[in-house]
Amino acid sequence: MIHRRVWCLLLIALMLAGCSTKAEIMSADGTIAFKGKVKKVTFDTVDERGVTVVNPIYRNLVCRGQLVTTTAATGEDCQGMKGEDNMLECTSGETFRFNWEAVSCSSGVGMGKFSDIDDIFSFSYGFASISEAMMAVKTKYGSGSSGVPTAVAPKDQKGLKRAGSGSGFFISNDGYLITNWHVVKGAKALTLYDNVKRKVYDAELVVVDKANDLALLKADLKTNGLPLSTQELRRGQDIMALGYPKPDIQGREQKATFGRINSLKGYQDEVNNFQMDVPIQVGNSGGPVLDMYGETVGVVVAVLTGKTLRDVPQSVSYAVKIDYVHALLRQQKGVKTVASPTRKIKAANMEELVIRCEESVIQVINWQ
Repeated sequence: MIHRRVWCLLLIALMLAGCSTKAEIMSADGTIAFKGKVKKVTFDTVDERGVTVVNPIYRNLVCRGQLVTTTAATGEDCQGMKGEDNMLECTSGETFRFNWEAVSCSSGVGMGKFSDIDDIFSFSYGFASISEAMMAVKTKYGSGSSGVPTAVAPKDQKGLKRAGSGSGFFISNDGYLITNWHVVKGAKALTLYDNVKRKVYDAELVVVDKANDLALLKADLKTNGLPLSTQELRRGQDIMALGYPKPDIQGREQKATFGRINSLKGYQDEVNNFQMDVPIQVGNSGGPVLDMYGETVGVVVAVLTGKTLRDVPQSVSYAVKIDYVHALLRQQKGVKTVASPTRKIKAANMEELVIRCEESVIQVINWQ
């Protein structure tokens, strides 16, 4: 029988309900995944019925299983206590296998891997400060594990290397999505990474519009498509962009940025683009620009940069007008886009807009 406080230690390690104490759970790159008090749970619940685990970084993922100690503590302070190859089954159908090790009876570190992502998730718990938590992970595992799944090459294309990535968004409920042509240019294979659901999918290129920097892709899965606006654009219109900018630096969590339409023409008065002040970076390309009704009004395509330190543009970015996506899709048979609702419901705020649209936006990875 495992001692009661040992179970409490394990529960804190994976953001479970456990001993009533403060806990910080962090990935190796210093991202705070959880901070607060964990709730009490009885020993019998843990021992006989298993435990419920909410993964600290990826929301909406719940895992269950028994936690097992394989190496006893070497002293009363719990140092040396370990669990190896523990397994949890998740509601997504994945399994999570992990090892953990106690630093004390109230703190420790762990590392594990989900079955469908070829990367490691590392975490720490129970430390008084962020710096202590980060140091504990780095001391044990080094700084190479970001805690965020890396891109996985298609199963039949393991010899390929990642050439770059951008963003994309679903326009139908059966896997069709739009991105930029320059995001998929030269690709021998394409994968999609869904940060919200923590899934990786293969995708195929259907057709491109090089003149307007657009590409239509198809993945074999059910999706929540975004409706494409049919309304005229307006200067001063509130808009939002969702995407995956600079994932190797900023992390692979989806980013939301906000602003307004500044001009109905693009760089040097290009008629197929519009200008906006939404902050955009490399990796946002191909992502949607959305109005307050959750309808796509454009496709992120470029950001203006300066040549000198004295010539640094402030939030000048561009998007392809949605009219050109409509034109591309009219040439394709069998693409059933999501229709705009007859009764449009405006989001109360940007937070609501993000929640409404985030599951439809995905990272597009180019393999060559």
